[in-house]
Amino acid sequence: MKKRVCYGGIVLIFVVVLSVSWLCIPSRVDCASRPEVMTPKDAPALKGKWVGRTQFGSAETAGDTVTELEITNDTLPLEGKITFLVLPRGVWKDLPSAIQGGPTGQGAVVLFKKGRLSDKGAFVLISGDNSLTLYLYNEGGKQKLVGSINLVSSGDNIFFQGDVSLDKK
Repeated sequence: MKKRVCYGGIVLIFVVVLSVSWLCIPSRVDCASRPEVMTPKDAPALKGKWVGRTQFGSAETAGDTVTELEITNDTLPLEGKITFLVLPRGVWKDLPSAIQGGPTGQGAVVLFKKGRLSDKGAFVLISGDNSLTLYLYNEGGKQKLVGSINLVSSGDNIFFQGDVSLDKK
């Protein structure tokens, strides 16, 4: 009986360590920082160009791409575009032709006109079935947007999910 309790305790400690380490992925954001709850008064700070990376993570579509977000106005609803320069082939080939392209030809450009803030203070963009949710972080005086994107394929309504991290230019 004592052995089972001991093994159970070891397994529990192992699970807790793995959970905490997953939450503290360095590429996403420093664990000590918390996202800022954005309000409409933060909209002007979002205007401009943001550059970073998107990591697509499923086994079929694993890959990383340079990502640019450009917000063209400073009042809600926000407008602009998000550009993925070179997408992993497994993602790019299944995207609708309307968003395929971009400066490299194997990227994508998603235009948006109704960027809003969620109840939780996140920046949310929806364009058709595609969606982007970003949280604002302030790291040492530098602004960073971190979140996730869901892109929908042209055929079977397959969703490609990616983790997005962008810095203000």
